[in-house]
Amino acid sequence: MSASYYEEANNSEDIFFEEISQPLVKSKSEQLDISLQINEINQMDHEQLASEYCKCNKSNIIKNLLRQFHDFIQIKGDQVVIESIYDIQYLEKNIAQVRKEYHNFSKNKLFNQSFLLSILKSKRFSYLFQYFLKYYIFDWIHCGNIKNIRSHLICISFIQKCFSNQQLLDKIVIYKKRN
Repeated sequence: MSASYYEEANNSEDIFFEEISQPLVKSKSEQLDISLQINEINQMDHEQLASEYCKCNKSNIIKNLLRQFHDFIQIKGDQVVIESIYDIQYLEKNIAQVRKEYHNFSKNKLFNQSFLLSILKSKRFSYLFQYFLKYYIFDWIHCGNIKNIRSHLICISFIQKCFSNQQLLDKIVIYKKRN
């Protein structure tokens, strides 16, 4: 092999390690800004929040949230937490069984508002989704590369309030295919 090959390999390793060493967490000022936005959004009443939710461009936001929830159950989620939350509502099931049930539940469904409503109304997965939104989603927001953080936070807060106020579910618009 030529010397240039080894130089290229070393350079690519240096680039790889530089990318890894880049901070994955947002700066303190960005985290503070996110915290302030969360507090501001949490102080909104149901009508204000529903109005802000309706103004958001939700299609990609809902996809992002549902994709993160999917990854939480299928890949990243803490096995003990998922099993214990699921056990509160149902017979004891191990993580493989919970993942299989979720896979069957989500099979052939798009990550859209219709699927969001299915999860919110699901007796099996609404508790997991609620836990995910309460404890895990903010890690993703703090570490993720999200451009419209405020819209994401509004949608998250709105969905969280849907658990306590079922009337808010009517604000989630589902588009039907034309025949």
